Amino acid sequence: KTRVQMAVTLPEGKKLQKLELFLNETRLATLYEPPFVQTIDLPSRLGYLRAVATLDDPDQSPVEDVVMINTPQYMQEVSVHLVELPTTVIRDGRPVGDLPQSAFNVLDEGQPVKLARFEHVTNLPLAIGLAIDTSTSMQPRLAEAQKAGAEFLSSVMKKGDKAFLISFDAQPHVVQRWTSNLAEVTTGLAKLRTDESTALYDAIVYSLYNFVGAKGQKALVVITDGKDTSSKFSFDQALDYARRAGVPVYGIGVGIGAAEVDVRYRFGKFCAETGGGVYYIDQVSDLRRIYDEIQKELRSQYLLGFYPGENVKPGSKWRSVTVQVTEGKAKTIRGYYP
Repeated sequence: KTRVQMAVTLPEGKKLQKLELFLNETRLATLYEPPFVQTIDLPSRLGYLRAVATLDDPDQSPVEDVVMINTPQYMQEVSVHLVELPTTVIRDGRPVGDLPQSAFNVLDEGQPVKLARFEHVTNLPLAIGLAIDTSTSMQPRLAEAQKAGAEFLSSVMKKGDKAFLISFDAQPHVVQRWTSNLAEVTTGLAKLRTDESTALYDAIVYSLYNFVGAKGQKALVVITDGKDTSSKFSFDQALDYARRAGVPVYGIGVGIGAAEVDVRYRFGKFCAETGGGVYYIDQVSDLRRIYDEIQKELRSQYLLGFYPGENVKPGSKWRSVTVQVTEGKAKTIRGYYP
């Protein structure tokens, strides 16, 4: 049994209607007055606890906070059947969208495999996660980042697409859960405020966890201006989870200088291993250009798929994957866990 204790700070003149405690998406308790304490059974696998406070005010949206529990080891229990490779081909700095299946060659641990799926996806619904660093150091840049984020989602989201919004300082916070309503996400962007240190790795793990069960063409966009300072997950744990999640990560580093070699290496590793991309900019105003590049990639991807050989056993070690193409350069995930 685990004792969970919550605290609520109310705005002046406001009253609390209820405080709900969730384990992932399952409601465990509804509390109406202090003490906000609940004893629960925690699972052994990765998950998150959510506390959702609803005020006695119809014009005020519920506010929630989240705490990650355990580590990403539960993914080791998932067997891979069809290995899917969301792939972008870049030629002369632009996505290429007219290649036949014969232009692709996929290698699993260096050995050619037969494609069981080939599709050029130009109209698959998008499922986009946006995670924005709101640590104190982002304060001078936050307003511009909010505006650029709203413009990005406004331009990329079409009918059938959906998005969620995460902010992170000392821990990740849910600002807006999955929604197809653009206004809900942009409203969440406008509410962002800066505070405390940077839990980048926790934010990446938590954001990727939100994609479990999501349908469509997935992508996580992460904006940060510095190194991780307060995550519970280590870099290796977070990278392991990112590899297993199968979601391309697009990282945007704001003001991270070339001299910050280790910071750039770690941030870029998440993106390279998942088939996304990393961008470093000095001015937040450059976000619009980066968002445009990401949008073009997402709307011009190939989905390749193959079945591992019979000798590949579930639970075995990480297997490297390479996609070769007759022209241009292919970007995709770099491997998988059987």
